[in-house]
Order: sequence, then structure tokens, then C-alpha cells
Amino acid sequence: MVTIDQIDFSKLKPYDGKATKCFEQLCYQIAQREFGHLGSFTPIDGSGGDGGVEFYLNLTNGEKWGWQCKFFGDTGRLSVGNRKTQIADSLETACRNHLNLNKWILCLKTDLTENSTAPDGTISKGEQDWFRNQPPNKIPAGRTVVLEHWGESKFLSLLNSTKQIGIRSFFFGELEFSNEWFKKRFDENFEKVKDKYDPDLHSIDKYTQSKIDFLLFDSNYCKQLETLKEELLEKSNQVLSEIKDFRDETMISAKEEVQRENYVLYCDEFKKHLAFTFDKIEVIEKCFKNYSEELLPKKTLQELETDFQNFFLKIDYTVFDEKSIAYKDASAIYELISDFAYTYNQFFRNYFHDTQKEFHFLADAAKGKTHISCNIAYQNIMSGKPAIFITGDKFTDETSIMEATLKVLDINKEFSFDEFIQALDIYGSITKTKIPIIIDGLNETTNNRFFSLIWKNHLGSFIAKISSLKNLVIVTTCRSSYTNRIWDSTFEKRFHHIDGFEDYDTIRDAVNKYFKKYKLKANLFFAPLEKFRDPIFLKIFCEIKNPNWKTSVILPKIRTTGIIVKPNKPVQNEKSSSHV
Repeated sequence: MVTIDQIDFSKLKPYDGKATKCFEQLCYQIAQREFGHLGSFTPIDGSGGDGGVEFYLNLTNGEKWGWQCKFFGDTGRLSVGNRKTQIADSLETACRNHLNLNKWILCLKTDLTENSTAPDGTISKGEQDWFRNQPPNKIPAGRTVVLEHWGESKFLSLLNSTKQIGIRSFFFGELEFSNEWFKKRFDENFEKVKDKYDPDLHSIDKYTQSKIDFLLFDSNYCKQLETLKEELLEKSNQVLSEIKDFRDETMISAKEEVQRENYVLYCDEFKKHLAFTFDKIEVIEKCFKNYSEELLPKKTLQELETDFQNFFLKIDYTVFDEKSIAYKDASAIYELISDFAYTYNQFFRNYFHDTQKEFHFLADAAKGKTHISCNIAYQNIMSGKPAIFITGDKFTDETSIMEATLKVLDINKEFSFDEFIQALDIYGSITKTKIPIIIDGLNETTNNRFFSLIWKNHLGSFIAKISSLKNLVIVTTCRSSYTNRIWDSTFEKRFHHIDGFEDYDTIRDAVNKYFKKYKLKANLFFAPLEKFRDPIFLKIFCEIKNPNWKTSVILPKIRTTGIIVKPNKPVQNEKSSSHV
């Protein structure tokens, strides 16, 4: 275990190209772990001025604490240049921009000097004296703001707390994470399954992708929200247009005119609901873009339904004569408004999920579970985001999942598993990413040539450690026939059963990608695509039709008869030499 007797701030690695940014991150991570239970932290991008604080904490009791970080060079002494003026000005700015600020913490790499007495008895005022007496003059009259200083001694005390071991290892130990580190580890473990994954052939249904996006709290989910907004905007424009035409009708009786006006009054409430709906979606979108999972509203659909019913139940088109045009038009408006609500209702019921810390893909052989797990890791790595991918066979003949993980990832033996994952969690916090730890093919793990009990005995405790950290999640895949050897039940939200390509749109997307890859040309409009639900069937079909890929092959008609796929049978007894 890494311990700290003294702090060498020169070890701080540049973040965003600046050591000052790394110091700010150090302070932010420490503060989060020390005081995060008291309220909600908000970081500030100081590129355009930090408002007197780098980050602040809104406490549940109504107070606000702000942290200002000054990473001065050389010895760090405040007598150099205009450092004291910078500090005092920052406090003044903080008080001006945060009217409910109760505490302001100044973070420096040094302790403040004390008063000193010369041999002739002359007293030289130290930095502590200055901090106690001068900056408080910047606090507006009538305001109470407690000033606190964090220097080397304070940092040393904080960092030697057990809750800060991940920070010690990340900022001052030898655990150095980077895009290159994650890519290297991915390449090493991907070698085993590279023949099972092709990013150009990846197809996935909307539901499964939404579950993955929620697990990773990935801004990719905003694509689905954009599609929802486009659909709702189209439907709302149609509603508003129909209401306008209904209101503007002129060839009507005086009685019907009054009825129409009253009906339109109730329908106009739709505009308020429309704004309410889009506001709710914008809040969700902002949470994903800003990586603010803690702010994600949990009861969006219930609130939308309540708001909808408050005005929709008042709309009554039966006040018009059943045989009249007004009845027909009013009922059409009623149906359009109902359809608007049905659209978002269907979306939030199917594609808005509870946040989770673990996800297990279960499927028979060759149904696509490895393709999905590889794609999660590959897309993260290629987009500069962290991910850890390990194949299940790497745990063969091991007795500890945690120790085996450290060994596979080549982590220095001086670091414990707790230190490793907490340092990993820090990296996730800094990069604003939930880092997936993916173990592909639990059924591939053996012990003395028998199926290993390591997952049955230790997976639960492994997941518990991962789940305790905000920025880590666990993903596994397993052959369906092995699940009862690991879990007692797989009918929970954390399990996802795969049976090839899940719906027609996904099948069509997969066929288009495979046909393009294998240079097959065909009219798919009336083609029996259902047969291609099974990924291995689609692959074999393409290989048979064009095994060389050198030239294009035109298929005048798609025939799938005569192609038989025999998946490997699962091992029924405990002994096994193959777990494909």
C-alpha cells in the first residue's frame, strides 16, 4: 500500500497541459471524498475566469463552501510578485459572485509561515498573520465568510486517510493511467477474440443500446433524445395547425362558434404541456452532456403523465353534434394530442432506465454477446475514453478475481486492488466517464479443466467493490447454459438476454452492413430477412455467396434454404475442454 510521509508536488502530472490544472483536480477529488456526503459539488471551468472559486459545495443545510486553488511556482512564498493581491482579489470576486458563500478555502502547496523574531527583537509578520488580517477586509460588510487554508500539512493529513488511498496512488504513486495505457491493455486482451468482432458489422437494437448508454451514462444517449424531440416536434406542429384551422373556421352558427371557442381554450393548454415536455427532455439531455448523473430526474414519466391528465381530461369533443364536421375535426385534434403523449410515453417506458452499476449479457453460442462487449470497449478506446476488457479464460486456474485482474493488467504488486480501483475511479471522475470493466465469456474460465467456481464464489464481492465507486461499472457476458452455475436467478434488470438481432430494423441494418462488406448486391424490399436474425447464419450465408470478396456478386433472389448452422453444444457435466 502506498503511504505518504511528505508531499512532492513536482510529481503532479500535467492535466490539460498544465500542472495547475492537476493541482485543482487533486483538491477537487480530495474535497469530494471528504465532504461529498454533505451536499452537491459543482466544478467551474476557469478558462474564462473562475468566479473566485475553482469549485464549490452546496450543502443540504443551505450553506455554500468554495475552494480557490493557487499553484504558485518556485518556493510558493506569497511575498513573491503580487501573489497576496491575487489571493485577496479572488476572495473579493468569490463574495461578489456567490452571495450565499459561507466558507472560502484557499489551497496552496505550502504551509503559511509564522511570525519570526530577529536577534535584535524585531518581529517579522508571517503569512499566517497576513491571511488572518488582510483578506477578511475584502468580505462585504454584513457578510460572514469563514476563511480556511489548506497547505502541505493539511494535504498530508487528508491524504493519509484510508478514504483517500486512490488519490494517493493516482496523483503521487506509480499508477499512471492514460489513453495509451487503456489502448495497450485492450489490444493485449482483444487478441483472443478479434476474429469475433468487426466494428463495421456491428448492429444493435435501440433498446439494448439505451441500456448500455444508461449504464455508462454516455452522452451518446442524447442521439435518442434528439430523435424523440424531432418526432414530438412534428406531432406538436400538426396539433397546433389543426387547432388553428379549427378555431379559424367561419361558416358556422353562433352556437357552434361558442362551442368551438370553449373547445379551443382547453386545447390551448396543450401548448403549456408541450413546453413542459421539452423542458423535461432538455434537463435529461443536459445531465448526460454534463455527466451529472446525480441530477437526473427519476420520475420524469410520472410528472409528464400528471401534467397531461390535468388538461387532457377536460377536452370533450362530444359536445358537438356527432354528425357534424366540428365533431369530426374536434375528435381528430383529440386523437393527435393523445398520440403526442403516447410517443413520449412509449419512449420513457422503453428507453429511460434506472441507473445501474452492473450489466450481464446472456446468450447461446454465436448470438452476438462478444460482439456487443467488444464494441463497448472498442468504441470507448477509439473515442479516447477509458475501458478495460478482459477475456474469461484469463481467470483460468485462478482463485481470486481481484488478484487475477491486477495480474492481467500488469499492475505493480505494491498496489492493492482497492488502491487500483479507487485510482481508476479518480481517472473516471477527471475524464467524466464511467469506466466499464468488461469480462467477456465467464463460461471460458476453467480450474483443473473443470468449469471454475471462481464466479459463483467471488463475483458478488468483486461487483460490490466496483459498485461502491461512482465512476466504475462492471459488464460481463456468459453462455446461457452456464448461468445457473453462477447465479441463482437471471430475471432481474441487471441481466440482458440476447437472441441475435432483436427486431426487423436491426436485422435489416445488419444485412445491409454484411452485404456491403461481402460485396453482395440484392433487392431487400421483399426479401425474407427474418432468417438473418441469427448473426452466425448471416455470416455463413455471405461467405457461401461470395467467399473471395474480390468482385461484387448480384443475388437476383435471396434463398436461405439449404444452409444449416449447428451451434456448439454446451458442456453438460462439470468437466470441459472447450467453452466457445
